[in-house]
Amino acid sequence: MNSDIVFGLFAICGYQFAPRIADISDAQQWWIDPADVGLADRRSTPSAAGYGRLNELNLRRVNIAAIKQHWPDMLQVAGSLVTNQVRAYDLIRMMMAEGRITSLGRAFAHYGRIFKSMHLLHVAHLEDYRRMMGAQLNVGEGRNGLARAVFFGNLGQLKRGYELGMEDQLGALGLGLNAIVY
Repeated sequence: MNSDIVFGLFAICGYQFAPRIADISDAQQWWIDPADVGLADRRSTPSAAGYGRLNELNLRRVNIAAIKQHWPDMLQVAGSLVTNQVRAYDLIRMMMAEGRITSLGRAFAHYGRIFKSMHLLHVAHLEDYRRMMGAQLNVGEGRNGLARAVFFGNLGQLKRGYELGMEDQLGALGLGLNAIVY
């Protein structure tokens, strides 16, 4: 459910989230009923909606009504993220209040399932897409390797628990890395 929310947050902000998923064969695929988006007169099944061989995947239905209900709030969340008024981590924590997902979190999860399903289909069928994911992973791993080299005193590890001002230490490391990369 958390990854569905993350897919939704990335998508609403206009970004592509393309993680490497450990066991893609167990990932759930989702479908949209054309009746939910005004493209059909009555409810249908995936097979009636023309999904062809995708029907073999045991598709589950995206709740478009939840997305429509919370769309204005979702746009406000996107604006808050883009303008750095709130951190994504805090939003996800808020949407998973006390271990239970909120209705806004559920709407983001359903929105994210659309993009997660497209991502999984791209991974399964497009070699260029998989190659792009590998290139992103290599860039991230390269930056992490550089961070370990710069932060050599503790072998790239923070050994103490959270302390006030620790963000400044990590921020300084990030600034130093960005200066080196630049």
